[in-house]
Amino acid sequence: MPRAVGSRSGFDIATLSYELSSLLSAGLSVLEALRTLAAKERNAGRRQMLLDVVSGVGNGLPLSAAMAGTAGRFPELLIATISAS
Repeated sequence: MPRAVGSRSGFDIATLSYELSSLLSAGLSVLEALRTLAAKERNAGRRQMLLDVVSGVGNGLPLSAAMAGTAGRFPELLIATISAS
């Protein structure tokens, strides 16, 4: 399964993508969906990473730019895919 930053974070990108997609499909805004994912995250480091993305999006950055601003915590392919959509 794909992991962010070569697995050192242990963050399952496939699960994150699936859950984010499900929340967006359910009608939540990107910001609401990210906040929901951050709130359910038990690992403090991963929760902070998501909150950093929330902060970026809340400050007007596109999701892809907010993810790119987390210093390599998300795979570049995922960021490029989000940027292209």
